[in-house]
Amino acid sequence: MRAKKLYLHTSNRIESLAERLVEVSREDPLHGLLEQETVMTLNPGMARWLRFRIAHSLGVSFGWEFPFPGKFFQRIFAGFASTHPKTGILDENSARWELFDILDNLEDRPEFALLNRYCEPSSARRLQLASRLAWLYDQYLLYRPESITDWESGGDSNDWQAEIWRRLCERAFPNTGRPQHIARIWQQLKASNPTHIRPDSARWPSRISVFGVSSLPPLHLDILDVVSRFRPVHLYLLQPSEMYWADLRSTKQIARASQRRTPTDQTPDFDIEDATYDLGNPLLPSFGKQGQDFLDLALDKDPIHDDSAFREPNISTQLGCLQSDLFFLENRSSGAETHHRFPSYDSTIQIHRSAGARREVESLWDYLVDYFSNHPDAQASDVLVMAPEIQEYVGHIESVFSTQEDASTAIPFSIADQSGPQESVFISGAIEYLELSNKRVTALEVIELLKHPVTLEAFHFSESDFERIEYWIRETGVVWGWDASHRSTFNAFPTNRNTWSEFRTRLAAGIAFRDSGLLIQGNHSPFTEIEGESAELAGRFLEFLDFLQGISKDADRIETIGYWNQRLCLTLDRLKPADEIELNRFQASIESLQNVLPEQSGVFANGREALSC
Repeated sequence: MRAKKLYLHTSNRIESLAERLVEVSREDPLHGLLEQETVMTLNPGMARWLRFRIAHSLGVSFGWEFPFPGKFFQRIFAGFASTHPKTGILDENSARWELFDILDNLEDRPEFALLNRYCEPSSARRLQLASRLAWLYDQYLLYRPESITDWESGGDSNDWQAEIWRRLCERAFPNTGRPQHIARIWQQLKASNPTHIRPDSARWPSRISVFGVSSLPPLHLDILDVVSRFRPVHLYLLQPSEMYWADLRSTKQIARASQRRTPTDQTPDFDIEDATYDLGNPLLPSFGKQGQDFLDLALDKDPIHDDSAFREPNISTQLGCLQSDLFFLENRSSGAETHHRFPSYDSTIQIHRSAGARREVESLWDYLVDYFSNHPDAQASDVLVMAPEIQEYVGHIESVFSTQEDASTAIPFSIADQSGPQESVFISGAIEYLELSNKRVTALEVIELLKHPVTLEAFHFSESDFERIEYWIRETGVVWGWDASHRSTFNAFPTNRNTWSEFRTRLAAGIAFRDSGLLIQGNHSPFTEIEGESAELAGRFLEFLDFLQGISKDADRIETIGYWNQRLCLTLDRLKPADEIELNRFQASIESLQNVLPEQSGVFANGREALSC
């Protein structure tokens, strides 16, 4: 039987864990010249920080890869392909569209009555529900694998979640009697004799590291435990103390346990004062429940434990004293005589109260300016600012930190772990283009989009062009709507008057004819105030309008999701930026779009539904 090579490295400092990661790589280098050290992390910010630390220690971070859990475990499951040919993770993006189609074809049965009633008003509700169900089933696979396998065996026949899951399995895992998803593989691995498990380990990295995770599903830990019989697996966990602290309980937890005692219990009356030995430092059980559970799960795997990277905190500051209390599982506020005196205020722990997000960022900037003025040797790279949802602060950060006129107070910064349109001005602009298909297309909406940096670059407009274009729009009387048929979709009178169709006709006629008294088709007079360079500008503006209208016309077409994958990518390619950094972000967003709209999906949807993803 193969011996496990599962290692657990713990420390109270993330820097020490990074040093230990590098030491392991140095002490036992990989044999292949082109082999890469594989370090699974949970977010891009941690991966970027690790790259810097590794480069600082080794001089270069070449030969290291930092996959996220989804791609990492897909690679791990590929190693079971010889015995489980249909191995794979449920693709949440594909599942969303399959569920979207399933929800549209539910029978009139009692268990589906609530779903049909919810989805009936609009396809937008159906897509929202499909997205939520795709996420929910993915969570079931990770945290309730027994329920999933029970459903597939026919359990809970009257439960709509079970029935929809069975229908989804027929699509997500076709031509298989028993879908080989992560829950099934986990079940089979647990039931197998370890000596009989023979995966294709050549598909796996030579060494696996998991760094800086605060928690993993128990199922993932079970699979890593199996993998450790074939490849070294190193877990690097940040812990507050080198002592075992997973059994600490908060005052509330102890009081709740005492309330559950019955008068017939043959135990002494509960006294919370008698249970203080279980409290340790109250911050740990109060805020560290997830960490306690994960530590217990990891220790249950009986790893080789390495705690050599712990460092006893310096107690010369308030922050150091707090860290020391956590390290020794002590409660300095209990008044015990053995405790060192808590230092007077030294600003190492500060709490700022602000009226809003903007004021928070301004207070942060004021503090940093003061800090750097008092610490001339400090660098901006020494400072890390964390927030639960950094996207909520992006606009304020860029506004406050980028608009300082005094060079002496300028602070260089970068924002990590962003997701969505906040990452790039071009991505946010592209989204505005796509969202216009759901709007009335008023003159004001078009003018606002015209001034967006995306439009300026893609159609080569300058700010000096705005006055002329706004003048044309005002003089031709454009109000809203592409044409009569577009206006009718908003229950308005179907006329071409004061629409972009009339504007386009009059502008094109004005370029071709100079007689303002001439009447053209629809009893329109040519807009003749265009000559010289204005004709070239008018041509570019008409091209811009054609591009916008093409997006709107696509909104009602019914095609496969695979078609919309290609169509939207081609549409957005017209807006591709030239700046290298923005181009990289733009390409990443195109890849994300391709993931959200799987090319292989044969589910049908209209453009509006595809855009709403």
